Amino acid sequence: MGTCIQCDKDALKESDFCAECEAREFKKIRGWLFVPAISLVLSLLTIVVSINTTVQELMENDGAFVAGLLYTSPRPRDGLLARMPTSA
Repeated sequence: MGTCIQCDKDALKESDFCAECEAREFKKIRGWLFVPAISLVLSLLTIVVSINTTVQELMENDGAFVAGLLYTSPRPRDGLLARMPTSA
């Protein structure tokens, strides 16, 4: 057993840290682990902005734009192109 590299107490077996310092080290986010953490924060921020924008649009237009987004009727000629021949 050696000594802890941070506080000079007895280090754990096969470790450079004592029990207290090792527990503190494992709680920290280091290195490349910041990338997913930043991505998560940005995703949450985007969701909040999106919800805010949607609520503002609903309040300004009294929900009128929602009906247009829910259903769009197909053009009459679209049905002709999609039909299969009846003789097979």
